[in-house]
Amino acid sequence: MSTIKRFKGGVPPTLQNGEWATNGNYAYLGMPFGEYKVFQGIFDLSESQTVSGFEFEPEKKGFIIRKETPFSQIVALINSLPKALKYNDDDATSIDLLFEDSPYMDDTGARITFRDFSYTINLKPLTAESNVVFNIDNAFLINNSNVNFKNIKFQYPASKGALELFNSSATLTQCGFEAKQDVNAGDIVFKDLGLNRIVVVTPSFKMEANNVGSIFNVIESGTTANLVNPSLSDPDYAPRTAAGLLKGGIIIIGNANNIKPSGEDALQTSPTSNEHGGIEIRTTFADSISGSVTGISYNDLADKPDLALKADLVDGQIPAVQLPSYVDDVLEFPTFADFPVNGESGKIYLDKERNLSFRWSGSEYVFVGNALQLGETEATAHRGDHGKSAYEHSQQDHAPADATNGADWETNVANKPTTITEEQATAIEANTAKRSYPEADETKLGGIEENATVGADWETNVANKPTTITEEQATAIEANTAKRSYPEADETKLGGIEENATAGADWETNVANKPTTITEEQATAIEANTAKRSYPEADETKLGSIEENATAGADWATNVANKPTKLSDFENDLEPVQATTIDWSSIQNIPAVLVEFISSLQNDGVTHFEIIEDGTVLRLGHNNDNQ
Repeated sequence: MSTIKRFKGGVPPTLQNGEWATNGNYAYLGMPFGEYKVFQGIFDLSESQTVSGFEFEPEKKGFIIRKETPFSQIVALINSLPKALKYNDDDATSIDLLFEDSPYMDDTGARITFRDFSYTINLKPLTAESNVVFNIDNAFLINNSNVNFKNIKFQYPASKGALELFNSSATLTQCGFEAKQDVNAGDIVFKDLGLNRIVVVTPSFKMEANNVGSIFNVIESGTTANLVNPSLSDPDYAPRTAAGLLKGGIIIIGNANNIKPSGEDALQTSPTSNEHGGIEIRTTFADSISGSVTGISYNDLADKPDLALKADLVDGQIPAVQLPSYVDDVLEFPTFADFPVNGESGKIYLDKERNLSFRWSGSEYVFVGNALQLGETEATAHRGDHGKSAYEHSQQDHAPADATNGADWETNVANKPTTITEEQATAIEANTAKRSYPEADETKLGGIEENATVGADWETNVANKPTTITEEQATAIEANTAKRSYPEADETKLGGIEENATAGADWETNVANKPTTITEEQATAIEANTAKRSYPEADETKLGSIEENATAGADWATNVANKPTKLSDFENDLEPVQATTIDWSSIQNIPAVLVEFISSLQNDGVTHFEIIEDGTVLRLGHNNDNQ
């Protein structure tokens, strides 16, 4: 890890693989072929802040991990840490993860991964008395980062190891490693993936019994491992070798001659090399974690190169005369268009506008390095500043493509969850009708008294037992003979009493719902069939005045029988009768009704009337009448 570079603007300077740069808002990590990764967020060591629920304390420069913290939360914290620090001025800048006294159990199978951190991360106990143990199912992965461990114990699967490293630096001081039984063969502590610097100081190992495992599975090319003052457990649990195989890397073992060389059954004189190109240096003088060794000269090394052919350093630089000829033959131009029409072979032409290098092939300029060019076609790469802008935009909060503008619960919200009413919410807050088991079970329990006996026994723990019957009585009941719940005499009495009958009924006192009754006289009349009416008395009176077979709506001409003789029938037989004229004015005491009758006749124009002598005919007349 190198010091992080600072720059202004949106495009970082040219970064070599593994180099860091920041503009104060984003961190940039150099990758192969001139590419880089962009990380959002810069961590400010001077401010109190929270990451994934953990408080950062500026005074301690770290996060405090309390005991019994779930393993998954520790994973979340490490995954949430920014990749760069705001004030990362030197290689010593770091953040501490401080653990309380507690075993941390891998409860999820999730893996702790340190990837692409531009600063150092230190894992250590919160206090000197803290006993920190990681019981893990997967090795810690350290990738392109610098991570240190101090006074940490690992319990790990034997075949997977405790740590897996690539292109990283790690120092482990006074750490313990205990392998757990594993069905897979082999037992390792560190898995080296290459390009690492690993220093292990005063470690303790407890491998599987009689195992053929190694501390390192392999020492890959580019890796330097330094094992200093190991403290071994019982010889039956000691590692067999320092490394299973050397593949181009270097391992330095100090003060541990009882650990066998890689792949060997017996100790050999150090240094040792093998066909894969690795070097194992064994000495009793390794006295620091830097890997420096005293007491061994360069001449002791086998297959050493000729130092006469090495380049010299003058003020920290190699003189130009010792550099290849093409190093000084770099010509810079503002743009590609400024290149000469015809170039020279053996020279490099630099396009400063795009930071691209070309050589002259004899007929044209050929790009040197990765052939990927900037552009907007299938064969070109898009501009980095555009990619950065797109990335920044992607990290902002956006609504999904199918989001509803102005969501309304009643009209346009889909997949709505089951909700509760305000009354239910109030009941829950008041802790009423809040059930922790089904209501049916609650109902069952409601019928069981407190302290009810489980497994009641008639002979021992049943109280208030009822009167029982004998086996003979039970047999008689099953046979349905003499099955009585009261005396036979009572049964006979009951046989003659209707259901719901009243004992000692009295009409005047205890008979309910009595019917309407009649008097003795009415009863006698009914028996004699007199005054027995089936219709109202008024109607009977009307009918009494109508003769039997009377005609309804009598008509003189059609249905009147026994009609009397009319005068017209004898008109021809009548002789005129001399009418008698009466002077009404001379008559005294005329009845009022007659006076009213005469007045009515006069009002109708009647001037005279005649009464036939026999008194049966009244004849009316006017002045203009002939009679």
